[in-house]
Amino acid sequence: MIKKLREINNKLILKYKLANNNEQLLKQRVINKLLQNDNCFFEMPIETAYMILADLGIEKNNLKNTYLELTKPNK
Repeated sequence: MIKKLREINNKLILKYKLANNNEQLLKQRVINKLLQNDNCFFEMPIETAYMILADLGIEKNNLKNTYLELTKPNK
């Protein structure tokens, strides 16, 4: 799941770079740095995680399920 989010993030970085949308580009670059840590969603408050997922384009009704998928213990 984290790999998919990294792919989405990279696409958004390119999109905002081409569109000269510096505000969104900066936001996505910060998210990019956070996503480099495989455990980043374990280390941040749930509110922050939801904001990041929303910024990555995860639909509001999928935020909880996506977050739970990202933070479920490895078996």
